[in-house]
Amino acid sequence: MQVAEIPKIVELPKGNFDFEEAHRLYDASPKIFSEVGDKVNVTLDTTKCKDYIKQHLYPLHRGNHMVWHNQAFEFYKKDEFMSEFKRLPKDIMKWYQNNYFSIFDIIADINALTIDTITKKINLCAGLKWKVPKKYDSFSDDIKSKVEIFLAYMKDVLCSGNELHYAYILKWYSVVCKGKKNDVMLNIKAPQRCGKSTMTEMIIDHVLGQSICLRANTEALTTVNNKILCGKLLATWEELETLSKSEWMKANSKIKTLVTEKRIMYGEKFEKCFEGDNITNCVVNTNENPLKDEWSDRFLTLQVSTKHQGDHAYFGNIKDNCFNDAVGEALFNYLIEIDTSKFQAQRDMPVTQGKLDAIVEYLEPVFQFLKEEYVLPKKGINRVTLEQLYKDYTVFCICLQKNHY
Repeated sequence: MQVAEIPKIVELPKGNFDFEEAHRLYDASPKIFSEVGDKVNVTLDTTKCKDYIKQHLYPLHRGNHMVWHNQAFEFYKKDEFMSEFKRLPKDIMKWYQNNYFSIFDIIADINALTIDTITKKINLCAGLKWKVPKKYDSFSDDIKSKVEIFLAYMKDVLCSGNELHYAYILKWYSVVCKGKKNDVMLNIKAPQRCGKSTMTEMIIDHVLGQSICLRANTEALTTVNNKILCGKLLATWEELETLSKSEWMKANSKIKTLVTEKRIMYGEKFEKCFEGDNITNCVVNTNENPLKDEWSDRFLTLQVSTKHQGDHAYFGNIKDNCFNDAVGEALFNYLIEIDTSKFQAQRDMPVTQGKLDAIVEYLEPVFQFLKEEYVLPKKGINRVTLEQLYKDYTVFCICLQKNHY
């Protein structure tokens, strides 16, 4: 029976890539003398220089490269790489082009090594805060009682006490803690000081860890500068800024891609784009409704309860008891023990009042007009002339357009 080869853990260097260091190692290479007939050949043992290069340069497909620099991977297109790295010693560059054939793929996986030398993968995900799962029952009663405080907040505040909605978000976050992706964005909508951001603060700081989470801004949704999302398991947006109509068209398109696609293009200002795994789960915490397609299957709007609005004692108790790593680790293990084997975020999405409100809001104008002017007031349409009906509808559309834009 053939034994699978175990990936070698590669220790990535702490220092930055430095052309001068590469030249220094090259110049310090010991000379090797060999006799060929009457001649003595002199070559250089450039092993140390080559090893230094191998620690920092990782070829991708199509001649592209990842370079380990500033404690992170930087992407280089083929032409960009050849232009920049021609500064290496000529015979080292020739050796690199002709003999270094290990081609790597870019992935984002919470369980994978940063560099896998067997499968030739570069992992851009930093990994979970809690590396080794524990049985939830193994935690003390005191810690579990504090987890119950937080779970009660999730049910009573985020879900307004609705059991079906509560079960859904438990499974949604369970999928996240298992390092997988939901194809539904959570839209947590509530007035100020209702505790809508308490959930994501706890998850980011004490459950998943800040290295794989992102408190994002709209730049990642309105420009090509979205590299910051690469390798992030959870991204949250707090109070999305007011966007113009054209900006919303861009943002809405990018949100759709970010929520549903398995691989997307990542880029940054003055850098070329590259394709990578999309593992990002998305949450928006907002006072208003920033999502233009909130009615679709990609978004779930939870109507947060206002019964604890401005209740400093209630939320102070949660933060004092729950906002620490001990409770975060226990909550993490509680969530990953939830069975999500048959869970599908879009298929299993509950119908919330927020979803119904969104469907109504995005009705075609004709149906909105009939609902607002005749159905809700219980007004008969048979007593209105066609001319008057058209005038009323025109006025309604003008008001509707002003309200939207």
